[in-house]
Amino acid sequence: MNIKFRLKHFFRFWRILRILSKYGLADELASLGLGRPVNFFKHFFSKRVRVEIKNLNRFERIRFAVEEMGTTAIKFAQILSTRTDLMHPDLISEFEKLQDNVPPFSVDEVKEILWDEWGSSPHNFLASFDDVPLAAASIAQVHRALLKDGSEVVIKVQRPKIADKIQTDIELMHIAAAEYMKRYGDTSSVDVIEVVSNFESAFVKELSFLSEAANQTRFSHLFASDPHIYVPKLHRKLCTEKVLVMEYVNGIKITDLALYPSIGSTPEEVSKHGLRAVFRQIFEFGFFHGDPHPGNMFVMRGNTLCFIDFGMMGGVLRSDLYSFADILLGIRNNNPQKVINGVKHLMVGKRIPNERKLLIEIDDLIYSYNQFKKEEINLEYYFNRIRTILHEQKIQMPGDFFVLVKAMVTIEGVGRKVYPQIDVLSELEPYLKGVFRDRYSPGRIWERIVMNAGDVFAVMETLPGDTLDIITNIKEITGKYDMVENQMMRYGKDIKKITNKIELAIVLGIWLICSTILVAAQFPPLINGWSLFGSLGYIIALIAGYRLLKK
Repeated sequence: MNIKFRLKHFFRFWRILRILSKYGLADELASLGLGRPVNFFKHFFSKRVRVEIKNLNRFERIRFAVEEMGTTAIKFAQILSTRTDLMHPDLISEFEKLQDNVPPFSVDEVKEILWDEWGSSPHNFLASFDDVPLAAASIAQVHRALLKDGSEVVIKVQRPKIADKIQTDIELMHIAAAEYMKRYGDTSSVDVIEVVSNFESAFVKELSFLSEAANQTRFSHLFASDPHIYVPKLHRKLCTEKVLVMEYVNGIKITDLALYPSIGSTPEEVSKHGLRAVFRQIFEFGFFHGDPHPGNMFVMRGNTLCFIDFGMMGGVLRSDLYSFADILLGIRNNNPQKVINGVKHLMVGKRIPNERKLLIEIDDLIYSYNQFKKEEINLEYYFNRIRTILHEQKIQMPGDFFVLVKAMVTIEGVGRKVYPQIDVLSELEPYLKGVFRDRYSPGRIWERIVMNAGDVFAVMETLPGDTLDIITNIKEITGKYDMVENQMMRYGKDIKKITNKIELAIVLGIWLICSTILVAAQFPPLINGWSLFGSLGYIIALIAGYRLLKK
């Protein structure tokens, strides 16, 4: 992306320099090669630094600077907090503390936005509107209201002109990333431009409230049959790109344990339902809440858990989920090679720099795992160990891997805060076993056979022709005469015969697998518990195999 440095970027850059100077971080830009040395700018800022800032360590000062820079910096830092392959552990710890609480914008601006988005006065839709917001954050603020039909709702309204400000920040990030890669791209292990582009894509989706509404609807459908998970109903006709309207949920914060008895709930049950909900999202649906922290969950009567804020969702491919399960099951079953196989499939790049050393590190991890009882296992500790090992081995994992890990670690932390005695591994194991059963179920095996069969047959179909092409090329290179040509043609015919046998063997293999699936699934009609069609398949495969060997 080629972006020119414009006047709006200059003013924003000046503001960033002022903040960095305030926290004693301005020289960081020069050391990173993102511009000329900034000693010149120091003349424009006071040298006096407040005592409380002096007492902060470097990582704390970075956090406060990020908070002061605003929405884009906060969101970017929060995403980076999941990337242990990129960030220092102490800085990650600070970024996880980031807050984006800001003063609310005026109720007049709120109503002006509602008028613009709904096409007429809010009074045409609302019977009442609470001028005092329930919450205010850097992207939006939330107000309680009553619709004309008597429905109690909350209205989430995007901050005015926030999209333009964010766009300027992202453009400046692209300029900085391009300059960094220009200077250090040959030695950098991370494509900074790609990191910024991925952030932009995720953030743009979060700014679209219609996208959030779609996520919320999908989430609601997935848990429609679960009596312990509730998703607020949307008023879709009033939802726009900048306004989200949903029912008001009368619940308590998940951490308000003292109020649980008043709504007939217990910490143990709520903790279990929260863990099961997130594990189910990941391992069954492959679509999960990207940030299940306590502020995004409420407890309702009867141990029912209500999820809100679906702006940041995660997704995982089924094949990646199998590999992620391999990592966890490998640790659980004392199989370090299985862990490495899972890492190989997920990693960015084709080769592990030092596989032997990685095997030793994983084996040590598994040993420490086996020293604890199952109920004492802490997922966060082991995920952090895995992150450290991967970082030391210079193995880069995709960003969605860390989003998935963050979701699991976050809900584990919430579960332990609500009910410290929770046995997280016992709640997780059924879902890991479910992934294993799904991976090797007859349906999944057949699906993979069908998907790969086309590629196999395509290779078999072109193999004779490719063989003749090779012969022709050899003939041209060697310049031999008819004797060599006849000899090579004989070889070609032999290869063609072998190819035909290979094709038939592959077909027989597929036939046997299909027959096995029919027998295992007890596909009707049955004779003494055996599938008739499956048994016939075995007989046909036996006859065809005998004829193949006789040729």
